[in-house]
Amino acid sequence: MAVPEEFVGAWRRVGLLIDGVRRVDYCDVLWLQTADWFVDIRTLIVPGLAPEAGDVQAHFTQELSFAGTTDFNGAKLRWRHLLDSREEAPPDENLVVWQDKLLVESGHFPWQGREVPFVEEWGFLGREGVTGVGEDGHVRVEAAGFANEAQRTGPDFKAVKYLYSGGGWTQVGQVSTTAGVASRP
Repeated sequence: MAVPEEFVGAWRRVGLLIDGVRRVDYCDVLWLQTADWFVDIRTLIVPGLAPEAGDVQAHFTQELSFAGTTDFNGAKLRWRHLLDSREEAPPDENLVVWQDKLLVESGHFPWQGREVPFVEEWGFLGREGVTGVGEDGHVRVEAAGFANEAQRTGPDFKAVKYLYSGGGWTQVGQVSTTAGVASRP
């Protein structure tokens, strides 16, 4: 099931609110979306710089990636994680609304026995050159001079962010795991 054209393209997280408080975003989050396929890659802006594990914001400062298909029911986007750097992918379906030119996603996540509300604000980067392909264990999406690619081979997962520059693709970020354990390249 395809998503409406307004969601197709390259998106970068430009704002983050957790439990009603605007927070510093420690991750560069690049979400690329075609009518059917998506790849979301989240890498630390400064490796090693993140809140303590006991901070509620730690939920949003993990290097991770997921990819698969997306659908829209008129109020909520649902991302079906066919590939995920985590052992188990949590449900991923949240309300989305437009606020000026930002796509605003609202949801909740479990933390220390309670459901904590969050808001992710997404800035649109463009939809030029949108293409996507998904096949067994592999999804690649390109849009607006970016490419995100996720792949699982046995217990190994790898997702790579690319930027198109100077006539070719340059790797600008990566998330890798072996059997759910993160590793830095």
